[in-house]
Amino acid sequence: MPGIKDAMLAAPIPVQKIETPEWPDLKHVHVRKLDGVLLAITQQLIERYERERAQRTIEANGQMSDTQFIYELFIIFVCDENGDAVFSASDKASIMKLLFAPVERCVNAGLEFNHMTEEAAKEVRGKSKGVRRGKPG
Repeated sequence: MPGIKDAMLAAPIPVQKIETPEWPDLKHVHVRKLDGVLLAITQQLIERYERERAQRTIEANGQMSDTQFIYELFIIFVCDENGDAVFSASDKASIMKLLFAPVERCVNAGLEFNHMTEEAAKEVRGKSKGVRRGKPG
């Protein structure tokens, strides 16, 4: 019988199927739960974007546009059915040519799936408070 550590490390990456009728050859793609490394990278990206957005003057200033931000998150979240990355940073130019609606849908689903939206974060905080008090979550 494998130990706790081995069982944890061998566990599959949770994925969620997202319908993409705009891409008829695919019909759907997957977004993944992020591991600690990807979660930290994503949080840094979000913080950078929010900081730049707050002090934005001109986009040509090397700052990230709203659209670039969405496509950066798309690279992080989209995966195959096993949770393995489909794209890398080197694919960014090609990815920027994809239709925006399904890209945005995938990013929103990835944020929600990883409890990174404000609503999801409140829900998780509420459930964890209930668990700490011994109430069912």
